[in-house]
Amino acid sequence: MRIVFDLDATLLNSHEAFLVAKEMLLSTLQSRWPDMKTPVILDTLGRIDAERLVHLGYTPERFAGSLMLAGEELAGSRRSELTTDQRQGLVRAGQVVPSWSYPPFPGTIEVLHWLTAQGAQIGICSKATDVAFQRTKLHRWGLDQLVSFVNIVPHKGPKEIAATLESMGGGGPNPSTDWMVGDSLRDDIHSAAALGIRTIHIQSPINPSRQVKVWSYESGFDHVVPTLWVSCVSHIPEYWDQICQKVEVAELKKDIRGGRRT
Repeated sequence: MRIVFDLDATLLNSHEAFLVAKEMLLSTLQSRWPDMKTPVILDTLGRIDAERLVHLGYTPERFAGSLMLAGEELAGSRRSELTTDQRQGLVRAGQVVPSWSYPPFPGTIEVLHWLTAQGAQIGICSKATDVAFQRTKLHRWGLDQLVSFVNIVPHKGPKEIAATLESMGGGGPNPSTDWMVGDSLRDDIHSAAALGIRTIHIQSPINPSRQVKVWSYESGFDHVVPTLWVSCVSHIPEYWDQICQKVEVAELKKDIRGGRRT
């Protein structure tokens, strides 16, 4: 069995860094315009960052720039400009993301050891343009020693996930035994389903019920249904018997279309 994991927001807790940066954006703008609504600020940031993500990938510099652009646009909506203090506040917010320690979610390291002990082969396919930054995070927590192959790519789709599986050994995607685990319905779940392999969606701790509207980058993919949902990687062993079941390709295609939530 081969299992490919996403990195950020799946194995490593990147949410906290972005949440802190967003809170700093809110504080910076609402200190000057107290009536500026939080949803308006976050929607503006989300739209700008989703557009930049397509071209720049997952980089600290991208998000820092998005914070500044969102601030400028919102200030413009008030027919004003950012003050020097506001600009400095947004610069500090942007510095939070690259300076964060990005620790693994609780239980992640233990589960990777456990999966390996069960005979599973582990790989990572991470979407990022700053390869050195990703490898620094992997090395900091020893994840690079726990997996058989790491693929850091500027774009993640079926081709990149298939290449990761092939580099792990054992040929191309095997629908009956290969799995993809990730938090992105667009990059991880949809891409893997296109290869015919089964998927585990890590529900965002920001949106565990999937009731909040989908982030604009994921819009159009909220209909995608994974094979399994879990709240974090540490819960994967609870579904091990189900994960280990080999299924016929015809049955698997039916599951991918119809979905199955446990």
